[in-house]
Amino acid sequence: MVTLWAYAYEFMGESLVSDAQYDEVSLKIRPQMSTGHEVLDEFFRTQFTPDSGMWIRWHPDLVAVDNAYCRLKKIL
Repeated sequence: MVTLWAYAYEFMGESLVSDAQYDEVSLKIRPQMSTGHEVLDEFFRTQFTPDSGMWIRWHPDLVAVDNAYCRLKKIL
């Protein structure tokens, strides 16, 4: 969800959650843990910072993130 929250804020100018909720969830992310998805694992190890959403600008698959955001908005 943090990816979608960061995308909404940085690209769409929309806050889907409060800053406090974003911070609480993003601080739980452990970029050093492997998920088995090499590209995203490397991206999170090298680009992710829990105190900002700017990292989303370098996400390796922004098309997929945008698609997920559009699906989420249809649900909301």
